[in-house]
Amino acid sequence: MLIVKDVVDYIKQGLVLPNNSVDDVLYGDINDSVSGIAVMFMPTIRALQEAKQLNCNFVLTHEGIFFHHWKKPHTMDAVHIEKEAMMEELSMSIFRFHDLIHMYSPDMITEALTHTLFPRVQKKDIYSTYTVIELPQAASFSSLRTHIKATLRLDQYRYVGQDHHQIKRIGLFVGYRGNGEHVIPTFERDQIDLAIYGEGFEWETPEYVRDSLETKHPKSLIVLGHYESESPGMELFAKKLANTFSDIPVHYIDSHSPFSYD
Repeated sequence: MLIVKDVVDYIKQGLVLPNNSVDDVLYGDINDSVSGIAVMFMPTIRALQEAKQLNCNFVLTHEGIFFHHWKKPHTMDAVHIEKEAMMEELSMSIFRFHDLIHMYSPDMITEALTHTLFPRVQKKDIYSTYTVIELPQAASFSSLRTHIKATLRLDQYRYVGQDHHQIKRIGLFVGYRGNGEHVIPTFERDQIDLAIYGEGFEWETPEYVRDSLETKHPKSLIVLGHYESESPGMELFAKKLANTFSDIPVHYIDSHSPFSYD
């Protein structure tokens, strides 16, 4: 009989989590039996209900349940209380799978986005919190934007840059790694022409790139969104998990972005 501990041991792959890690069993018990696994980026109410409908009693979620990176919610208002009651009713085991997947070598979240967007590269330099790739030949910023929208099936995303800018080297920063102190130095240090990230402070990297367009050293930027940059990694992990635990159903549940646009 497969239990939660068996799956968690596989996920850990011998890695030792830091003391401040958020990865833990949030609901249920380490010895609970597992009859089906649902993997998701965000444990929304709809995603959790879908997992239940698919007869999955163990959930691996990248982000937390109660809208906060750490375990403590901001408050316990009516929304929190109702969601918590629903969690109890669903009677699932839930494991927060955030730090471990980023600790893999390479970081599976970054690797999945990189391979999805650029499966054939001339060169790839992998760092702990980002990856730099070099294209076989330069491409215009306009053509790369079209490629990225089609590949990730996005209706829209934000960008800063000029259509004709020729891109050869690209830095990829998933999730909340887009702040200036992290991204801006890589433009010169790693000689990147384009930065692609999930999210970050709007007044830092985007403003740097905007000003660069008024100089002799223009850069380009694409801001995908947190979900858009990290969900490919969770989907990839679900496929690997399905190959490992082939005797039980393993499903990737797409929680989708919360945003609508006018």
